[in-house]
Amino acid sequence: MLCLQIRDTYKQGSRLTELDVIRPMIDCDCLIIEDIGSTTSIGRNESDFSNRTIFVLLDSRLEACRPTFISTNKSRKNLEASFDERIASRLGVFKWIGIGGEDKRKS
Repeated sequence: MLCLQIRDTYKQGSRLTELDVIRPMIDCDCLIIEDIGSTTSIGRNESDFSNRTIFVLLDSRLEACRPTFISTNKSRKNLEASFDERIASRLGVFKWIGIGGEDKRKS
């Protein structure tokens, strides 16, 4: 959704900039990013646009020491492979907690 909201700022007549959309997520006290890496299948790379957007968000929050929680269905290795090395490096500083289990939506 974040990338879609940012792309809307490119429309002619938009009064918002990319920074207008992402700034509240950079500045908030605590951020939860749900299902990161879900826009691509395992073994596929995120777009340059997604890489740039996620990089700015993660880098800004890490520099400001703001708590950020991320959920994903991908393994650490698969998630890091989906993004470029700058993002993989930043994801590496996060504490990883595996939960596992069956997909409840299949029931």
